[in-house]
Amino acid sequence: MRIFIFITVFAVMVQYSFIGYAHAAERLINKSKSLFLTNIYHEGITKYDVQKNPLDPPPEPYFEQIKFLKQAPADSLTQRIDRLIHGTKIDIPPEYDHYGHEIRRYMSDLLTPADLNDPEKLAQKIANVKKARIILEYWRKSISEEQKAIEEIIQNKNVSPSTITSFRFNSGSVDQFISDAYMWVDRNLEFLEFLQENQGEYYVQYPYYQVDDSVVRANFEKKFNNRRKGLERIIQYSPFRSMIY
Repeated sequence: MRIFIFITVFAVMVQYSFIGYAHAAERLINKSKSLFLTNIYHEGITKYDVQKNPLDPPPEPYFEQIKFLKQAPADSLTQRIDRLIHGTKIDIPPEYDHYGHEIRRYMSDLLTPADLNDPEKLAQKIANVKKARIILEYWRKSISEEQKAIEEIIQNKNVSPSTITSFRFNSGSVDQFISDAYMWVDRNLEFLEFLQENQGEYYVQYPYYQVDDSVVRANFEKKFNNRRKGLERIIQYSPFRSMIY
């Protein structure tokens, strides 16, 4: 009987300790002094709006792991030129979008607000961004090789001026995409690594980010906004318009 009573009392103490911890976690956020940083999905929502209607984290896009298929070889130079911007300016089925689909899959949930408070989940997010960057590098090399191959054909064969113009335009477009994609990936990586280095200095309760140290706070906001600029670049490309981080 005494053992039963002891176990019961212990269980109640644990329960109240957990409740106390939860309340302590809530008190970590001083909303009047915290950074108010909304996701691009909630563009235009103000702190006043949130005071009236609490804001849930934005819904994240979902990209399932799929089996990729190989496209049939291009049957003309014009088609090869057109394919330079497939997956960047032009949407293609995900089973043929080998690089873009995987990059989006790894980048789709990298800044889930609640996960940023968890060191283990944060480490996994960083690993995913690094995987996305490796895939982007393979994509860049693949595009570069195709550009060189087309350039060689243009130099050695009688190709119409309109075809050459089309090549120059698509080549410049895809080069700009690669630059923007690196900016997007790298700035997200910089922000996540900053968070990892400053674990314990911040606490997230979306859309509030409490950062007490003034130096850390300034860098936090700067890197968050830099990451936002990278996102604004990449969502200009239709295959990436659903990205929110």
